Formats: sequence, structure tokens, C-alpha cells
Amino acid sequence: ISVFDLLLNLPNYLFRLFLNVINPEALREFSADSLFIVESVSQILYFAQFSLNAFYLICIIYEAPKHAKPRRIE
Repeated sequence: ISVFDLLLNLPNYLFRLFLNVINPEALREFSADSLFIVESVSQILYFAQFSLNAFYLICIIYEAPKHAKPRRIE
């Protein structure tokens, strides 16, 4: 699950790193629409990580114990 979390967070971190490292003049060469799309996709993946964690917790960790059939005492 940790590997999936890292993979889903990676695009967002790379996008933020790109925005901090790139020259402001070079940033103007990119269209605002393309930057918006890349940012949106990276944000969707970032927040999908929380859904994956919730699914993991519900299905694997917090799964209700299976109740055995009651035994009849004779």
C-alpha cells in the first residue's frame, strides 16, 4: 500500500518541483490550460491515495470478524 501511495503522490510532487525549479520566463511558454490540466490530474491522483487508503482500511484492516455458527449443546 505504501508503494501505491508513493506512486499516486509522485506526479503532484514532480509538478510542484517543476514549478519551483523552472525559470519564470520559460514557464510563460507553457499555456495556462496545459498547466491546469497537469495540475488537475496530479491533484486527482494525490487525493485518490486517500480513497485507496480508506478502501484498504475498510476491506482489510477493519473487516468484521466472521462469526462462527453457534453450537448446540446436547
